[in-house]
Amino acid sequence: MVFRDIGAHTGVLTVRGVHYVAAVAEMTGIGLATEVEQKLLKNSARTYERNSHGALIRVSGN
Repeated sequence: MVFRDIGAHTGVLTVRGVHYVAAVAEMTGIGLATEVEQKLLKNSARTYERNSHGALIRVSGN
């Protein structure tokens, strides 16, 4: 199977996904910006190490 314009298709899916998430957050009263900030802070506190295959494995954090 040949993928043509995969970048454009990926962009369309991303935009649609963001619009959907934003709409659901607005309908439910969720502060999307606050939630994203909290998630980024949580992720930044995590530490990772490489396993024997070179894949990153989380070793601390939730």
